[in-house]
Amino acid sequence: MLTRVGERKRLEMPAFWNSVSIAAVPSLSEPFGLVALEALACGVPVVASSVGGLPEIVEDGKSGILVPPNNPSALANALIDLLTNEPLRCQLAVGARQRAEQFSLPRRSTSLIELLKENFGRWRSNIPPK
Repeated sequence: MLTRVGERKRLEMPAFWNSVSIAAVPSLSEPFGLVALEALACGVPVVASSVGGLPEIVEDGKSGILVPPNNPSALANALIDLLTNEPLRCQLAVGARQRAEQFSLPRRSTSLIELLKENFGRWRSNIPPK
């Protein structure tokens, strides 16, 4: 059964995401995709529009399915595929959790520090970036 659930309080989100099988993020514009990332972190595959930052968050065929924006048929078909194909849904659920790890605070912090060190060294020695 498909249900539109509306807004939830932050403290309710982990329990909410752990109660669903699939997340749909049919955005027409999405700078980052925090909703998608929250779902992935709970091992929930995401069907999302391929707009803005969503393709960076959702890996098509690995942690979810990307569909063209403003295409209800493609969205419906992807949702039906996941609802009716349990092995695919389970495979994407594993990939969802793995993908979310790429955005963990320790990993992002380490990446930022490495980037800053690399660029600071270039700046100090006046070497232009590659």
